[in-house]
Amino acid sequence: MVIDKIINCHNYFPLNTRFSTAFEYLLGTDFTKMEPGRYEVDGNEIFAIVQDYQTKNIADCKWEAHRKYIDIQFMVKGTENFGYANLDSLKTVQDYNDEKEFLLLEGEGDFLKFDKDYFIIAFPQDGHMPGIVFDSPNQVRKVVLKVRIGYFR
Repeated sequence: MVIDKIINCHNYFPLNTRFSTAFEYLLGTDFTKMEPGRYEVDGNEIFAIVQDYQTKNIADCKWEAHRKYIDIQFMVKGTENFGYANLDSLKTVQDYNDEKEFLLLEGEGDFLKFDKDYFIIAFPQDGHMPGIVFDSPNQVRKVVLKVRIGYFR
């Protein structure tokens, strides 16, 4: 997993052949004026999901992971706690759902403050738990870019 400020995103272009397109989309789009929903960036290779939600108590959040896509999560507005645990340290609760591209997990992990103008890259080995209250519940606007796993350089 990677966490950094969006101004440093160019440092991560070499990690995946699709990252430059994904980050250029993040840098060149005003997400404050978009409706929540799915937006194609490069067909099914890269797409964005604009989300608005209220952060929740940790008891109401779940560990998840993905197999076909890398998540690049970008915080447009708000703050949340974000959980991380390597997949090897989590237990599968529900078998991988290929259609939803989702693996439900449980276990222990570490948590960090995920704030405006930061991004997180979650790879397939990165179990993650987004949407957790930081200090108090607040409204979040986040963009989740789904980047199909392709050729790594």
